[in-house]
Amino acid sequence: HDKVYAFFQQAAELAAQPRLTALKVGDYNTTGVPGTDTDRTKNWYHLIRCAGSSSKWGGEGGSFGIGKNAPFAASRLRTVFYSTKTAEDGGAFQGVSTLVSHILPDGSTAQPTGFLGGEHGESIHVPGHIPHEFRRNECGLDIVALEYPAIASWQNDLVYSVLDNFWPAIDFGDLVVTVGEQIIDRSNLPKLLNAFSGHEDFTAHLFYQAYKLPTNRFNEHLPTIQECSLYLVAGDMDLPKRVAMVRKTGMVIHQRGYLRSLLPFCGVFLCR
Repeated sequence: HDKVYAFFQQAAELAAQPRLTALKVGDYNTTGVPGTDTDRTKNWYHLIRCAGSSSKWGGEGGSFGIGKNAPFAASRLRTVFYSTKTAEDGGAFQGVSTLVSHILPDGSTAQPTGFLGGEHGESIHVPGHIPHEFRRNECGLDIVALEYPAIASWQNDLVYSVLDNFWPAIDFGDLVVTVGEQIIDRSNLPKLLNAFSGHEDFTAHLFYQAYKLPTNRFNEHLPTIQECSLYLVAGDMDLPKRVAMVRKTGMVIHQRGYLRSLLPFCGVFLCR
């Protein structure tokens, strides 16, 4: 396929360069990812070795194991490094490449996923054997997307995405994000939302307004997801006639559209 061929041609050229760009996303004030390559009860196995699975219970964020594929879309080599430090078992390091399955000269089929680590692709669990650049000093997880397309607007693009998807968690005070030199927290959230309000397709400031200053609010106890709230604001022609669906972690899951109304409105459905 032309598209696949073009990807591998570009990837080979990028990999031959003496320097590669990378985007590192690290979390702090967290416990890290415990486990081994074979312990199916721990998160490390499900993060590294499984597709479409998670060891988290339904009440935790990310219980379907789908979001972990996102970093590969940010890598022009479809290659991601993971490095964690935990209080429980020290830490671990692993590189993963997700490409395509292919036929080998002997007629057998090679799997699409490759593992970079120990001699047979196993993850590295001895801290001293983890490459120095990837060792963590604090508990938590680093995800490094190799050959991130670092265009001039990369920092603004990431701030845009953080505001659009995580403004509730930031407003709750549960999340502080630093992108380059820009800190995003509860104190400067309104200012940043206003600053991005003129960007094309940016609507987070409107949902934030509905959440903070609703013209109507409804609270319901639902059998499965328990206490829920719906915040609505109406009247402004710029309102998108959508409802932002927010889960317990403070992440916007999606915007519910196709809601009929003669009056422009927007809303926030919050399940805490």
